[in-house]
Amino acid sequence: NPFALDVFMNMLFYSTGKELPSDIVKVHTVRQGLINYEEAKSWVLSVVDFADRFGANTGRIYDEIAGADGVRAEARDVYVRQEYDEALSLVEEARSSLDQIAEHALKLKDRALMWTYIIEWLAVLATLMISGQVVYAVMIQRRLYRGVTSTRSI
Repeated sequence: NPFALDVFMNMLFYSTGKELPSDIVKVHTVRQGLINYEEAKSWVLSVVDFADRFGANTGRIYDEIAGADGVRAEARDVYVRQEYDEALSLVEEARSSLDQIAEHALKLKDRALMWTYIIEWLAVLATLMISGQVVYAVMIQRRLYRGVTSTRSI
């Protein structure tokens, strides 16, 4: 049940005498946004770590992630204070900035792997050219072909 935590939280609020949230869907959306942010951040960090292994300069991306984390922390604080409208806007802001960071991280990964791609294609091209020369020499020119002669005269 995706709303089980919401039901439990409402039971806690009710039993402690606190005011229940008026829009439970918004509360659920904010909570899911906070969870989804952490999952997306994990993915971005894995892409950045992969690019870092190929020598990419990842310092700027880590600074951008720290900025997005600051917005996410503020959204969490606002969520705890039960200001759900502001928390929702902050979560959406943090997520959109994380999406931009993800695009930047993918471009960085592609630039870091550019030389790997170039070397790979050069190896494939060299193999194609060498095998083409061998096929041309053996089958078309027949330069390496010698007819079979008999070893015994009849």
